[in-house]
Amino acid sequence: MKIYSESISITKAFGILLMVMCHAGCPKFMHDFIYIFHMPLFFIMSGYCFKEKYLNTPKQFAIRRVKGLYVPFVKYGLLFLVFHNVLFYLNIYNGEYGFNGNVSSLYSVSDYFHHAILIVTAMSDSEQLLGGYWFLRCLFWGSLISLATIKYVKKPIVGGGNFAYPYNFNKCISNNTCAIFRN
Repeated sequence: MKIYSESISITKAFGILLMVMCHAGCPKFMHDFIYIFHMPLFFIMSGYCFKEKYLNTPKQFAIRRVKGLYVPFVKYGLLFLVFHNVLFYLNIYNGEYGFNGNVSSLYSVSDYFHHAILIVTAMSDSEQLLGGYWFLRCLFWGSLISLATIKYVKKPIVGGGNFAYPYNFNKCISNNTCAIFRN
């Protein structure tokens, strides 16, 4: 049974609004301040929503992450790759302008093959219109690494203190020992 938490919904909405503000343009001081925490906020929320049952079924967790993050990344990455030259002919991609100065060109068959291999094997090299897909790759690997850390490293020590990963944050909140996000 899923339990709805208004605090979680508000926090996720807040993170989305901050992201939109930064991408739409805001004063530099505000942009720099928001960039300190807005993306880590999404990862913290992902850790907060981690279900302890996956500690006993890591294979099920990995399968869910593959279906929910890897498969969409590859599916849409390959779809946009197939239409790359069409988008170039429509001048959506072009040789003069591009995202972060990365301009585009027509792909040859070998270019298609090279990009497809990178999309499938490394979750990288996706098309310009899928620029935000870096988040899926980071969340995919971050969640798998976090699961392994939570499950197999009993008391990690970093810099003389307990290593704080999202699972500890989740425990902190669920035990009502933190003031953050309490109803």
